Amino acid sequence: IGPRAVYDEAKRFAESITMAYRHNHHIDTEIVKEIMSTSPIVDYITDIKITDSNLLKYNGILAFFGNPSKILNVTDFNTNQKEIYSVYPTGWVELFGIPEKENFELLKNKNSYDKKTDIIWSVDTNDKINYFSTKGITYNGDLYLTTNTGNLLLINLTNHELIWSKSIKQDPTKPIIDENNIFIGHSAGLSSYTHYGDEKWIFKSGHVISDPILSNDQVIFGDDTGNLYSLDKKSGEVKWEQNFSGAVYPSNIIRNRIFICSGENCYCVSTQNGSIVWETSTGGIITSGPSVDDDTIYFCSWDNFVYALDYKTGFLKWKFQMGWGSDNAPLINKQFVYIGSSDNNIYALNKTNGKLEWLFTSNAAIHSDIVAFGENIFFGSDDGRVYALNKSNGQFVWSFSPRFTIDDDLYNYITTPIISDP
Repeated sequence: IGPRAVYDEAKRFAESITMAYRHNHHIDTEIVKEIMSTSPIVDYITDIKITDSNLLKYNGILAFFGNPSKILNVTDFNTNQKEIYSVYPTGWVELFGIPEKENFELLKNKNSYDKKTDIIWSVDTNDKINYFSTKGITYNGDLYLTTNTGNLLLINLTNHELIWSKSIKQDPTKPIIDENNIFIGHSAGLSSYTHYGDEKWIFKSGHVISDPILSNDQVIFGDDTGNLYSLDKKSGEVKWEQNFSGAVYPSNIIRNRIFICSGENCYCVSTQNGSIVWETSTGGIITSGPSVDDDTIYFCSWDNFVYALDYKTGFLKWKFQMGWGSDNAPLINKQFVYIGSSDNNIYALNKTNGKLEWLFTSNAAIHSDIVAFGENIFFGSDDGRVYALNKSNGQFVWSFSPRFTIDDDLYNYITTPIISDP
């Protein structure tokens, strides 16, 4: 009996039970497998194998690039010197199947990233764990910041000091603040906090994966199990709820309507009672919320298109094809719609007709929000840099890298392709 025998048999038993319930009791179950991410396989190699396109299309998959427990030394045999490179753990990435494209050419606009900026100030958070993401908002001269490790921080922006750090729930959303409350979604639901970080109430639900929305006396949010809730801001009691096909990503509110992306669809929902006004389908999973401006809704789907819909009817105004999909809500600023894509590009589209005005190519996927200030837009890339671009023409202004960067040495990203099924 080998060291993995218990694991192998337990896995087979779990799969058998899952499929028995599917076929005999008609319960909607699926098997989503970890592929080459457990010991002993992952201890010695850095590549993963993706084996089933149907699995990716309907479920997506999480894969770890690099070795999670140590730095690997990889020898490059393409040179006579046989140079050795240190391969650092890269972390988890989420993968989805994307549609085939005929006669499609990915646009690129590579630039020099040499111009750096200066650090004006920094704050030690006293946290010894690297942050996968942080999300913040300024309020009355202070910065309220959440970290994926489950902390809420208050930083004074005048003297640049950490005022306090409170432990909250894991994987929190961006803090949403009004005059009396801080609302934060997290892995256990939604909580209301005082401005000092003390919890007032908690509403337990699925994992809240997008920022809560405030509207008069209610706070609206969705979770990863398909539920959309409206709660009373003071008490946390349910005012109404609605259910959708997949994880729920809400937008800002316009004219008593909130717009929801869930599964492969975009919905218009009444903020008064939660009723669905209209819905529109796309050809792929949607993993971010829509943005609303005047009479148009903009959002991205993993069929690789950016959509613009009429807010009253849901009718299509235009759509634009990217190389891959996006996990970010578009930014609307003046006549532009800005999208950060997993194909490494920032796209600036004309918001009226969807025409490409300019694009900028980084060295890796873009998963951060885009922020506009003054003459520039700012965003982070998975290549390890924060970028500033001129928002009118896309010209590179500066970049900042706190540590590692991806350039032309992608040794962490070598994978073994396998022909898909089908």
